[in-house]
Amino acid sequence: MRVHPLSLKPNIGGIDSNFSEQQQHIPNSAMKKLRRLPHVFNYFLELPFCSDADVVVEEKEGFFRFVARIELKGAANGQVRAQAVEIHPGVTKIVVRKGNGDGDEDEQLKVDTWRYRLPASATPELATAVFVDAELIVTVPKDDHGRGEFDNGSRGVWRDVDQLVLVQ
Repeated sequence: MRVHPLSLKPNIGGIDSNFSEQQQHIPNSAMKKLRRLPHVFNYFLELPFCSDADVVVEEKEGFFRFVARIELKGAANGQVRAQAVEIHPGVTKIVVRKGNGDGDEDEQLKVDTWRYRLPASATPELATAVFVDAELIVTVPKDDHGRGEFDNGSRGVWRDVDQLVLVQ
């Protein structure tokens, strides 16, 4: 538990710096509860290494590409996969995992991982990952025109009739 020292600044607002004594006199109904802010970014990419790793981020017209030169133990050339995971309704993260199996690995709380926020035009369902010559390359396609929600609230990716249709 971290204890913050009392402020040395003069009290301009007339509020005593000893908050715990003030809190005892306020009824519970008057206390304000913290509210969760709406998510600005609904998609983000999480890579399996520390947050201070060097990653080249390249944005083109149709995709984002992330290239990192790392040692990824347990993954031979090509044995990585990108998986879109919905962590909260409306919030999706792309996780890069070792191996080609479909089994889920144990999820652990990883605080110091490399993350990148993706805009709404990204399509995390179509993300790909490749590990070649000690370089991890993750490609996330984006589509500004064909993404949206259906009447029942479910999300989907669609384009022309002849092309890709993905509904979850």
